[in-house]
Amino acid sequence: MKLSRLFLIAAGAAPAALLLVSALANNAGQAHHAAATQAVTTPTTKPTADTVEHYPCPPAPNLTPAEELKTFALPPGYKIELVASEPQVEDPVAIAFDGDGRMWVSEMRGYMPDVYAHNEDAPIGRISVLEQTKGDGHYDKATVFLDKLYLPRAVSPVADGVLVATPPHLYFCRGTKGDLHCDQKTEVYGKYGLGRDPEYGDNGLLWARDNWIYSSTSAIRFRYLGDGKFENGPTGHRGQWGISQDDVGRLYFNYNSDQLRGDLIPTEYLSRNSDYKSAGANWQVENDQHTFPSRPNPGINRGYEPGNLLNGRLNTVTATCGPVIFRGTALGDDAYGNAFIPEPAGNLVMRKTLSETNGVVKATGVQYTPVKGQPKLDFLTSTDERFRPVNSFTGPDGALYIVDLYRGLIQHRTYVTPYLRHQVFERGLDQPLHEGRIWRIVKNGATLTAAPKMSKDSAARLVEHLSSANGWWRDTAQRILVERGDVTSIPLLEKLAESGANPLGRLGALWTLSGMGKLSRPVLIAGLHDKDERVCAAAIRLSEPMLADADGKMLGEVLALKNRADVRLQFVLSISGIKNEKVDDALALAFDTPGGPLLRDAALTGLKDRELDFLQLLLTDPAWEKHSADHEATLTTLSSAAFRSGKPATAAELIETAALEKGPTHWRQVAILAGISHIGRGQSKPGKVNLKTRPEQLLIMAEDKDPLTSSLAKSAIAFVHWPGQPTVEKHTTPLTAEQKQSFARGKPLFGAICAQCHQPDGRGFEGKAPSLRDSPIALGPDVRLIRIVLNGAKGEYHVTGWSPNLEMPTLAVLDDMQIADILTYVRHEWDHDAPAVDAATVAKIRAIVGGRQAAWTEEELLAVPAPKEPATRPARGGKS
Repeated sequence: MKLSRLFLIAAGAAPAALLLVSALANNAGQAHHAAATQAVTTPTTKPTADTVEHYPCPPAPNLTPAEELKTFALPPGYKIELVASEPQVEDPVAIAFDGDGRMWVSEMRGYMPDVYAHNEDAPIGRISVLEQTKGDGHYDKATVFLDKLYLPRAVSPVADGVLVATPPHLYFCRGTKGDLHCDQKTEVYGKYGLGRDPEYGDNGLLWARDNWIYSSTSAIRFRYLGDGKFENGPTGHRGQWGISQDDVGRLYFNYNSDQLRGDLIPTEYLSRNSDYKSAGANWQVENDQHTFPSRPNPGINRGYEPGNLLNGRLNTVTATCGPVIFRGTALGDDAYGNAFIPEPAGNLVMRKTLSETNGVVKATGVQYTPVKGQPKLDFLTSTDERFRPVNSFTGPDGALYIVDLYRGLIQHRTYVTPYLRHQVFERGLDQPLHEGRIWRIVKNGATLTAAPKMSKDSAARLVEHLSSANGWWRDTAQRILVERGDVTSIPLLEKLAESGANPLGRLGALWTLSGMGKLSRPVLIAGLHDKDERVCAAAIRLSEPMLADADGKMLGEVLALKNRADVRLQFVLSISGIKNEKVDDALALAFDTPGGPLLRDAALTGLKDRELDFLQLLLTDPAWEKHSADHEATLTTLSSAAFRSGKPATAAELIETAALEKGPTHWRQVAILAGISHIGRGQSKPGKVNLKTRPEQLLIMAEDKDPLTSSLAKSAIAFVHWPGQPTVEKHTTPLTAEQKQSFARGKPLFGAICAQCHQPDGRGFEGKAPSLRDSPIALGPDVRLIRIVLNGAKGEYHVTGWSPNLEMPTLAVLDDMQIADILTYVRHEWDHDAPAVDAATVAKIRAIVGGRQAAWTEEELLAVPAPKEPATRPARGGKS
């Protein structure tokens, strides 16, 4: 159940879109269930009733690489070149360059053999190594390093081997004989992408600035320990297909219908305070989702829906994936740091410039008009429907590399609509298979950097590379230096960190020393005094292990930066977790200084169980007697986090604090009450706090003459309980034995199919899907909920926590019993107590909606008559 605005393309949902292993089609290498596919394996070319306007379908012939090259359009001054194609590479989905410039390719040769994904679980994927033998920039030699893999989705060079992702395994693979053939394979992790549909399977394997290896769609990260050994640890869940980083190590990713997001605050900070949800993670960098293709794009999953196509062309993204923050030298200075984002449904690659203000990064689209009077176009477009850009990378030569899956059909079978199936059969989009191209884009006249030979470079030479103009060289040199752990590099790195001419070199030296565990106090202090904000911020972050030293010297060095505005965000992140009077004073100063929307989040992440103390500290400051929007928001968020801890003493003191704010500071009372009452709006509404005594002051505020105060206090009362409080008797509906079996069957189905977007705990994930907990849709009349599963949902829905404007695809491929089981689970898990759903009701609704394809809008759904008896009941006290 996916409320992830996938207009799930036909020829379109890409690896981001690579909607691989559906729980029904293949679950981590499991064979298909015949019963699950039987109902949909009868070909049909019948147009559907929902196709209001059937846009002209241009031919989609299979082109040679030379023919495809002629279909591309780029802004004046740029050129695109082929660097590899079939038969050297087949079905490529990701690439990586090793220290010597060889290209490692993940070839997902088993993906979607036909529109029904028959035999998709066949182990025919492989990892190949491409090399240049003529020195002309073209990869003309291919060697199969490892084959017989199940849908391999990522490869990443590490030390003398590579990490290979082939669900459910993450392997560290070596070729010990020097012939580029794997003869040693060690499992690093056994649950990589386990139970995920291909679109949401872990992928990426990016060695990031902080020397951890991150994946998209995963909450696990890895770190190389040397000698072929790795450790793993938790991290924030992010992205769908593809992952990238900028110069300072911020991670960027996207979702099919949300083209660029990023973690503006490292996730280790965001997880510090379980009582506060920070906005610094999963930040929407680009909110304009429009696209500008050069050809009609009728072959998308919901091409019949109004708004998905504009004059036959893709209007908004449906399959974005594989973004890169370009840090190369061959596109011109103005392209450095830009985001390039593939959209395979629109046969294009978008370009975005990024700007930063107070730590907040925002994107601006870059389009061009080829001829006056013609529609504007995105950076790279094609008139070839089979051009499927699914990933993008910065190359060692400084160019932008585009991975082209090259095929007609990329939508996974689970979500294929009859409309798309009609398109596939009508225009032969499902064949041929096993093609693929790798393209390189450069600016005319640009000089390409010669191929590296880092495997043989000395420590001194690698340290020099940390100051390269090409981000790939800097990243790779850092990785190799950390892997080697060569002590002779330490003085060279220290010298670079302290006095290097290039600030990015100084930055890289700090992180390299950190990865080697060799950061010294003098080097850090030099970094704290660095005029470059990127270097200074990194030094603040890396000094954290020393901030608790008994002598207090490092803490003093950091606190001396309290007035430096350009590093204030990292300053607050680093000191907020320290309980110290001087730190509290510095935090209070930071709160009262303009610093952007992330500054409050930065402080709150480190104030776990100290929110009330800090709130009361602010209330003693005369400056906080004056109302401002920032002051009010700060008090509200502090109050909310303090109350969410669930501690009776904290809740009682918070209420008492609010009651004292009267007269000129009445606005502070309102702010505190708002913090308590607003917790019911989030996606993770807490239980009631059990107070030890009757909250007289809260009850008095509930009768206040001021309507806002009264309303907020009454809302707050709903989240407390006290001895002797009148209670409303809960009506529970115990499940029958048969319904308990349905619940049990529904749990693993939910985990395999729905949890990818709605999350295993049902709390949802912004950009993907809303929370199912206490959802008026999920717990409402089953005749409406079933319709969403059968036909999907689109547009804005008013649900718990936020009002997503996304699209959920149809899951009509599930049979009646499977749908009933999943919905019964959702309606009785997490203390829900809505009536179970039975297969007969699903069958009845399926017959009523008939051949409808159109997804349901909220207005349409609410117009469906509900049963006479209310379907939703209060939450119950325990699980069935």
